[in-house]
Amino acid sequence: ESGCLLGVFVYASADVETRKLQWSTLIRHSLRWGRIRFVEGDFNDILSNQDKRGGRLRDHNSFRDFQNFVNTIGMGETRISGHRFTWANNRQGENFIEALLDRVFLSPDWLIRYPNAFVNHITMSSSDHNMLTLQSDNTSEVKRSRFVFDPRWMKSDGYKEQVEKAWNLPVRGPALLKMQERIRNIRQALIKWKNTQEHNSAK
Repeated sequence: ESGCLLGVFVYASADVETRKLQWSTLIRHSLRWGRIRFVEGDFNDILSNQDKRGGRLRDHNSFRDFQNFVNTIGMGETRISGHRFTWANNRQGENFIEALLDRVFLSPDWLIRYPNAFVNHITMSSSDHNMLTLQSDNTSEVKRSRFVFDPRWMKSDGYKEQVEKAWNLPVRGPALLKMQERIRNIRQALIKWKNTQEHNSAK
């Protein structure tokens, strides 16, 4: 629970009904994934029309299954390095379409432990999909960061309560912005909690 890092890799079906079954299966198994985890892969779907360029706009209801899946597993995304879209149909002119089909979702505890994590989108000339790499150990950025996560905190009394309290603070905005704000709240709460712990230990 305290130190295990888990990665789940997904290749979702292009068939809508099959994807629904895949989402249900992943949600069911997510209860055993632990707290520090990521889910990465080709999800063969998008969360909104902002995740594509070209082609016809989709009805908003068509995004509901994928949105529900992401909300239910309680994970979010981090910043991207490279071209935003990860797939293209390799056509020209008005027929050209590109979309964000490949993604990396991170748990709140992953983002707390690796606050400088980001995802590289690497163009592959031999594929219609980009390659994704998750970078969670950016040494140069970590040195400049004021926040350093200590895995031993997860075994300490009060850690879970601090995280839950900060997570439940009211936030506004789009889903991704809400996730980032919650992570920021947790980070600030843990800094205060750590300072209190050190002060009490010094007495």
